[in-house]
Amino acid sequence: MRPYKEQDAPERTLLPSDFSLEKAERILTNYLSHHPRTPDTFKQLVSWLILNGTGYSGAASSMTLCRKLGVKDDDLATWTHWKARKPGE
Repeated sequence: MRPYKEQDAPERTLLPSDFSLEKAERILTNYLSHHPRTPDTFKQLVSWLILNGTGYSGAASSMTLCRKLGVKDDDLATWTHWKARKPGE
């Protein structure tokens, strides 16, 4: 397992400095409450729904955000998995 890191390069963090974790949680809660079963993983959904167009939509940023949201990045993005998450781990 690779060690967890906060930066992608010496001058570039994995998430924008003004990133709102609460807003990301709200976006995923709203999306998954209307689409309780998706064929995507959390990593794909986070990249497409939240990080797309920010310049931070790479795999490392998606995995970092999944970790901060308390979900496994390779789990299917379902309402059941979202409600069973453990934020902050």
